[in-house]
Order: sequence, then structure tokens, then C-alpha cells
Amino acid sequence: MKIETKVPKRNPQFRLEQMDDEHLLYSPLHTKTIYLNFSAALVWDLCDGENTVDQIIEVLEQSFPESKQQIRTDVMHSIDELVKNQALFLD
Repeated sequence: MKIETKVPKRNPQFRLEQMDDEHLLYSPLHTKTIYLNFSAALVWDLCDGENTVDQIIEVLEQSFPESKQQIRTDVMHSIDELVKNQALFLD
């Protein structure tokens, strides 16, 4: 199955903390903190267990048409990193 058709779900052990303009994912259980840039924080918000990767890309392309060229790459990279850090699961 292609990653684009999978549905990313947040690991409930991670929570998003926002301080000023910075976004941090924190898991006390994993004693891990992950810094999210603006685009990765948007991806995290859309990984609600309902949207496929393709749907997430589509929403962001519609919201930021001037960045359409880069969005797919950014979303795939963000999801890959969040999965590697056990903050997301792919179903």
C-alpha cells in the first residue's frame, strides 16, 4: 500500500505544546521532545486519524497554493520523521 493512501494517527502519548511561535511535541513516557516548524505543525494538526496523506496534501495545497510545488515533499518528510520518532502511526 502506498503511503499516500494511509491514514496517519497521532500517538496519544505525545502532546503539542506551543510557546510563542514555536511548536513542540512532548512525550513524558518517551522523554522526548520534537521541534515542529510551521508546516510540520500544520501536518500534525491534520493527522487526526481521519485524513489520508493525500487528503492532508490536498488541504494544504488549497490553503497555500503559492507553495504547491513544495507541499507534497514537506508533508511526506514531516510524516516520515514523526513516524520514525513514534509520534505518528500509519494505518
